Amino acid sequence: LEKTNGDLVDYYGALIRLRIAHPVLHLASADEVGAYFDWVPSSNWKTTIGYKFFGLAKDNDFVVLINYDGATRKLDVPFPSLGKWHVMCDGKLAKSTLPSLRTIDVSSTTKPQTISVPPRSAMILMSERVNP
Repeated sequence: LEKTNGDLVDYYGALIRLRIAHPVLHLASADEVGAYFDWVPSSNWKTTIGYKFFGLAKDNDFVVLINYDGATRKLDVPFPSLGKWHVMCDGKLAKSTLPSLRTIDVSSTTKPQTISVPPRSAMILMSERVNP
């Protein structure tokens, strides 16, 4: 499997390692998730969905964006914290640790930032800042 589908093994392996390394990505109950979760508003729920995990002590914040459509879609994302955000997954490649695939600078938590999500893929963004 690894010889013929090494890229998929690497991709899903990185996602698994990222999830294991960050407690906010494996909260156990609905009550726990509810305290650290919010939806990213979308003008078209049929093709895109987004959500945020944020505020868990001693962990990074995360934004997950999913595009079900066959065309690139843009989402206006109100990021939960300022500063540098790391693209850990872009739908083709995934990283479990830094350095990330690329970075995005977020200068406002009240003004949404437009993020383009490739067709039929997901993006995972991680804040550089770790919550106190």
